[in-house]
Amino acid sequence: MFTFGEHDASQFHINANHNANEGNSATERSEASPLEEDEEIKEMFSDKCRKLSIPTISLYIIMCIHSITAGLALGILKKLDGVIAILCAIVGHKPVEAFAISLVVIKERPHKFLFWPLIIFYTLMTPLGIIVGILVVEFVQNNLALGIVSAFSAGTFLFVGAYEWSYMVADKGQLANCEKLWHFLMFFIGVVWMLLIALVETLSPEEN
Repeated sequence: MFTFGEHDASQFHINANHNANEGNSATERSEASPLEEDEEIKEMFSDKCRKLSIPTISLYIIMCIHSITAGLALGILKKLDGVIAILCAIVGHKPVEAFAISLVVIKERPHKFLFWPLIIFYTLMTPLGIIVGILVVEFVQNNLALGIVSAFSAGTFLFVGAYEWSYMVADKGQLANCEKLWHFLMFFIGVVWMLLIALVETLSPEEN
């Protein structure tokens, strides 16, 4: 989600600075008043009910599915070391992912009564997936079913990762060198993070 987060954040700040410059062109003030700050917040949302674009809706649905399957992957695990590994993976990327999807949605200036339910619903997907995963392990004593859930969860991780990298490769000609370095640095940190988790899981004593 670093691709979406960085691009949308830059566009969002550019629009915010442009609106602020237009509003303050008549008089220059050293500090913004609470009224001005409230007006800037209102500019993020629309007063009318507006439909989200199809790409935004598609991305939102994909990320919700990814979140609930990440919870499923965590809920079906029985060993503590596996739980810690998946939990570290979720904690490592979930804040950035939630921030990025918020920027993508708010970029279209939705009504606040549409924005907040969407974000709350998204944040509940992973806990819901954990609960469903625990129930599956408890009541479905079938290794095939657990294998299907695990494979589906792993597939969503691969799809989201490939989807994000496709955007970076498509826009590589428009990216500055520092931005390219940032993307590869985040990718390298993610790879090292997963390697450390796998190393800890491998070296930990197996449970009888």
